[in-house]
Amino acid sequence: EANKIGIYWSYKSEISTLGIIKKILKEGNDCYLPAIIDKKRRKMIFKEYIHDSKMIENSFGILEPIGTKEIEIEELDLIILPLIAFDNLGFRVGMGLGFYDITFSTKKDLLAPLLGLAYDFQEQETCFPENHDLKMDGILTPTKFVKVQD
Repeated sequence: EANKIGIYWSYKSEISTLGIIKKILKEGNDCYLPAIIDKKRRKMIFKEYIHDSKMIENSFGILEPIGTKEIEIEELDLIILPLIAFDNLGFRVGMGLGFYDITFSTKKDLLAPLLGLAYDFQEQETCFPENHDLKMDGILTPTKFVKVQD
């Protein structure tokens, strides 16, 4: 049911998102990738990605689309998040800079489910969440889907 999907461009040892991105586009859905707009304040936007989008490396070496339209985060139907570790309560550990937590913290009307994408070995007993940490709605691994309970 998701037509406007926010996903990340995988980086280094993160689970690859390329197959999912190709599937999103093949199905005729809109694909949006994060782009840093304020490194100091750790804020991102989501910009449309199409098969021939021009890409540029941001200051962390992660590819971002350039010259494509931006979408308001509240308009996304599904958001797929990168992570280093996750727990069955729905919390994640990212790269430690808080870009996702900060970007979504001011979006009170966010209705899109937040889905983590991970390898099975990234599951931990706890991620020691803090008050500002995002809680995901589910986590998809190569062998299972973890639905987070409220």
